[in-house]
Amino acid sequence: MKGLWVKDLLILASQWKLLIGFILIAGLNGVISGGGSNIFVFFFMVFFFMSLATTLIAYEQQNNGYDYLFTLPIKRSTYIWEKQLIMVALAVFASVISIIVVFILSFLETSIIFNLTNLLYLAFGATLFGCFYGALAMPLIIRFGSENGRIVMFGMVALFIVGGILVEKTNLFSGILQSGWFQQITQLTILPFAGLILLLMALIILISAFASQRSLKSVLT
Repeated sequence: MKGLWVKDLLILASQWKLLIGFILIAGLNGVISGGGSNIFVFFFMVFFFMSLATTLIAYEQQNNGYDYLFTLPIKRSTYIWEKQLIMVALAVFASVISIIVVFILSFLETSIIFNLTNLLYLAFGATLFGCFYGALAMPLIIRFGSENGRIVMFGMVALFIVGGILVEKTNLFSGILQSGWFQQITQLTILPFAGLILLLMALIILISAFASQRSLKSVLT
């Protein structure tokens, strides 16, 4: 697994110019929009890093890369778990960078308040979003390829958004917001909230790893 980590980190390091560009875009939006920009910064950065993570799979699919890769002493399960772990690491890294960006913006724009506790809640939420996005993308890209996998994924996301809009138009959404269990979640302190997020992340990763191994098996057989 160490060799896979080194390879992927070197590929990611080669994208440093793109990373700086996205940080500048997030920062510029923060200066323009003021205090309401924190959510944008976090989710924008997490989405960017998850998109980078999916390109790692695309690199290995090019020029029959799987045929070469699995002639090496690398198990399919090892490959899948390395990709899952690097996606989690990138989601966490994106949230850390977002906190730093907001900290810098708080000196440039007085309407932006640096509240570490609130930012940690936001960071955990953004990290969960990143894991969900990566968990959805990974088995689809492995199964259908980079381009087709993204088309299928965006189609599923579109259906999810449409479903969310339909739910919002009904009393179901307001019922969820007013339910006792949702109120309890919103009142959690940072440690129980972090524990809940980590539990959900673990569940999402396990499901994605199982689906990804099935996708990889179908591609290689």
